[in-house]
Amino acid sequence: MVERIPEPGEQLDLDPATAHHVTAVSRIARDEPFVLVDGRGGEAVVALVGSSRVEGREVRRAGVRIALHLVLAIPKGPAADHAVRMAVELGVTELHPAISARTVVRTPNVERWRRVAAAAAAQSGRSDLPVVHAAEPLPIAAAAVPADHDRRVAVPGGPPLPPATGGAALLVGPEGGLSPEEVAVLFEGGWRPTGLGPTVLRVDTAVAAGLASLRPAASG
Repeated sequence: MVERIPEPGEQLDLDPATAHHVTAVSRIARDEPFVLVDGRGGEAVVALVGSSRVEGREVRRAGVRIALHLVLAIPKGPAADHAVRMAVELGVTELHPAISARTVVRTPNVERWRRVAAAAAAQSGRSDLPVVHAAEPLPIAAAAVPADHDRRVAVPGGPPLPPATGGAALLVGPEGGLSPEEVAVLFEGGWRPTGLGPTVLRVDTAVAAGLASLRPAASG
């Protein structure tokens, strides 16, 4: 991912980290075409013309992505990274870290979430970066999702719902689940219950399952 993509015929020097990823990790050879993205929906086919210099071959603009929000009560340990990574791969456009009544981690490393999101976007070929908001108490994070979106909260025993057809949102609680009071407030605010199957899922698994059921073609 780069700050700016080159125009056809224009040469551009990659930053050291990107150059290392291209040459040492991806092992892209000189004159071999590959795609660079700018995180804002722009992408270009380029080719290496030096150890860290590329030349633009073709500029492309990705289509507009349908809004897909994830309100995630902050999970413990590696589950947070896994959840963020899978959310990005499944097309989430805005990620809202939330502090709920049963959240164990009270001061999340949001900058780390942003780095994980950027890496997942690059690895999955996304040309846009999702917005990772600052952590907020659950009611505030939930209220940040536009009211005209199809808003769903994952609850045990909830009914299966068909895929959304427009802007949508999924809310997933922490390891201990949402409190009955939190669920009641969400329902009063227009969020609908949705079930994710007959078994109890880990938070990161619930994120993947919920987003997949919400929009099977979430990437577009």
